[in-house]
Amino acid sequence: MQWTAAVDHALLMLQTSQNLPVKTLQETVANVPIQKYMIDAVRYASSKESTDLHIVSDANTAYIGACLQKHNLSSCFTEIVTNPAYEDEGGRLRVKPFHNQPHLCPYCPTNMCKGDILENVLNIKQRYDRVIYIGDGAGDFCPSIRLTRPNDCVLARAADSKRQYELAKLIREHSSKVSVPVQEWSTGEDILRFFQESL
Repeated sequence: MQWTAAVDHALLMLQTSQNLPVKTLQETVANVPIQKYMIDAVRYASSKESTDLHIVSDANTAYIGACLQKHNLSSCFTEIVTNPAYEDEGGRLRVKPFHNQPHLCPYCPTNMCKGDILENVLNIKQRYDRVIYIGDGAGDFCPSIRLTRPNDCVLARAADSKRQYELAKLIREHSSKVSVPVQEWSTGEDILRFFQESL
């Protein structure tokens, strides 16, 4: 089952079989722990006058909105691009794909091409002289290979003892496709330090 469809199905099951209200689901998601210093990194970057922060995520508007609201981060972001969440006629939280039509990208899941989204942002906001793309999943590979300017860079999450993250793995396997510097990160403190040194 495709990811967005699986999330929608799981939400529907939780709300029907477990009778969980939308508010409880959003509160639960908002309480998912965030890496130490990651919030500091977001606030630091957003405090820089020449910096815009964008979220491009395969999550959904309900989850991201709940998390940002809980941590008072909504005003830090210029734009949030993700799968739309909505309440159906029965008042249940549902999720639908960001792309209504399948795209032609061979690297991305059918519901969202982050590379297309990044290119749209850059076409609209031509004033950006640098993009720092931070990611960890397979869906982050496409935008990583679309960055080509010398000032751009990719921060790819490094493997740890529990998990190997797909973006770093794909970059290693297809390094010839990546034309910008890549730096691996493990913690929010790594991201914060990178921002402090480069913004």
